[in-house]
Amino acid sequence: MKRTIIAALGLAWIAVLTAATPGLAATAPPAGCTDGESQQVPFGYDLDCVVLTFTKTPASPTTETSAEITWTVQIFGFPKGADWTQWQNKVCKLDGVAVPCTDTPSATFTGLTPGEHVFTVEAETPSLFEEEVARSATVNPNTECEVGFSEGDRLSCVKVSGEVRWTVQTPTVPPAPVVVTETPAPVVVAAAPPAPRVCTSRRTLTIRLRERKGERISSARVVFNGKTIATSRRTSDGRVVAKIDFRKLPSGRFSVQIRAKFEDGTTRTYTRKYFTCEPKRPPSNNLESASAI
Repeated sequence: MKRTIIAALGLAWIAVLTAATPGLAATAPPAGCTDGESQQVPFGYDLDCVVLTFTKTPASPTTETSAEITWTVQIFGFPKGADWTQWQNKVCKLDGVAVPCTDTPSATFTGLTPGEHVFTVEAETPSLFEEEVARSATVNPNTECEVGFSEGDRLSCVKVSGEVRWTVQTPTVPPAPVVVTETPAPVVVAAAPPAPRVCTSRRTLTIRLRERKGERISSARVVFNGKTIATSRRTSDGRVVAKIDFRKLPSGRFSVQIRAKFEDGTTRTYTRKYFTCEPKRPPSNNLESASAI
């Protein structure tokens, strides 16, 4: 009979854990395990290796927030125990927290947060010497998993475990496209030209009526801007005068109509022209004319 001894306890058998490429199940025992050499001995079987193989694991790193993990278990060199439903005391954990560990060798998770995650699974082989239990007083497959020396090194069960680690990353959000908005050229509003200066006259003028030698005005009527202007004979020089008020009048040319009656009974009319808001002009009323007043 072939036998492997575990040093500290002097016990028989080895449990071996392997992790395979996702999607590939183990088809042969790992190095050191010899398949096909099982043989029944007086009180049991010779066990070469117990193997747990992960057949599907999440990529790492990944941005996926869900994961599916599957695995297989095999007992090389022993004709029993390949069916996961026969394994006992199965424990599954995600990040140290127990999660359902069903009879199907798989686990599915959703809503995973960014960061590292660890999935662990452990189980115990089915009772390997169920038919020999009655002959052993120290090995009970229905209690704690143990290996013991009794009546031919009979084996109760073997523990197997494994873990998968992967990292979930926060998806990289592409930067928002930079939208270049052309700034319209500023509208240059030409400044309005300054309002033209509006001139209002500040001038007052006393006109003297013309009397030639031998003439004397007995009465006179002066009309300016539609109004009759009072006339009088000035005592200082005896001239008939009228005061014309141009103040607050705009720039322009204004007419003064004069009608004079002389002592000899004759009457004459004459119109004089005056300008406001302009430089002083030379005499232009032709007062030397015989008809001028």
